[in-house]
Amino acid sequence: MRFPAAPALLFLASIGAACGDDALTRPTGLPILTYPAGREFTLTLIMDRCRQSCETYAPSECEVSVEASDRVVEVSPRVPFERTDGVACNENCSGAAVLAHCAVGALEAGAWTVEAANGGFRQAITLR
Repeated sequence: MRFPAAPALLFLASIGAACGDDALTRPTGLPILTYPAGREFTLTLIMDRCRQSCETYAPSECEVSVEASDRVVEVSPRVPFERTDGVACNENCSGAAVLAHCAVGALEAGAWTVEAANGGFRQAITLR
């Protein structure tokens, strides 16, 4: 059984992901909530709404596990990044967010839940 993390813990986890780790691993949102049923699709996850000016982000990696009986799509996204030494680190929240893309196989129409395998993220999507 999973329990939602307290908001303060999620905030601290997101700070840690953006300030010192080598990859963002916890999604913060889904910009698209409706996907096609019965065919493969790409699930887009927001990993961070702001980019750090001192970081260079690599293309995302993602593992997907589907629990069809529970209608759950479990994702393990990862966006590696490198911090540039000697560059001031400022948040840029006016540009593009940091995204991860996950290939998902064909699923039945209806309501599904997307969950992060490492916890702390859960959001409903619809397949039509």
